[in-house]
Amino acid sequence: MGMMIVARRIDAAEEVRYEFGFEDRYDRLLTIDPCTLEARIDDGDFNPAASATTAKIVDAWRSAGDFPERMMFAS
Repeated sequence: MGMMIVARRIDAAEEVRYEFGFEDRYDRLLTIDPCTLEARIDDGDFNPAASATTAKIVDAWRSAGDFPERMMFAS
């Protein structure tokens, strides 16, 4: 059984920051460097949910040329 992961962009200055989590609980912070596409999680636990969220956001950026404001997908 999969879980729905949601993310919303909260900042896009020098780095791109997203709140993300399961369902509508945005309980984690993801930061992506737009120059290197290096990602980090504020709590330091780069688990499969963080990896999948990063991959989906980067794929959307590659397709559209901009970081999406929101992202939703099943894991």
